[in-house]
Amino acid sequence: MDDKEWLHTLKLMGMAMVILFGGIAAFAVAWGGQSPWPVEAPADRYLSLGSEKGTNLLARDLAGQHPPGSDLHAALNRLRQVGLDCRADGARSDAYTCGLQVNRGDRRYATRLEIRVEGEGRSLRMIAPPDRG
Repeated sequence: MDDKEWLHTLKLMGMAMVILFGGIAAFAVAWGGQSPWPVEAPADRYLSLGSEKGTNLLARDLAGQHPPGSDLHAALNRLRQVGLDCRADGARSDAYTCGLQVNRGDRRYATRLEIRVEGEGRSLRMIAPPDRG
């Protein structure tokens, strides 16, 4: 292949790439920025139910995945994967409160998930919604 053929081939490849990416960009703009396969964050399932129902369902699901006696840190890692921020309680080193709050427009419609996690050493003792009293 001589230099002219090589240059011609490069020009054709460049033009094909411009057409390909231009078509993809046009499709994306025409689609309105909405993905045909929406990606849902792990916490969205629970947030969509509201604060109380979402918190109760999350606590139930996590308690099923991490029964008492299982690894405390595995349960905390799972809560972090869902999107909750876990903080140790000041009084006890093996008690945590994990929470996430999402404001959708107005503060009156805020959704908050909050889970209480307690352990004994490295073992999980309890996963439950916090006391509301």
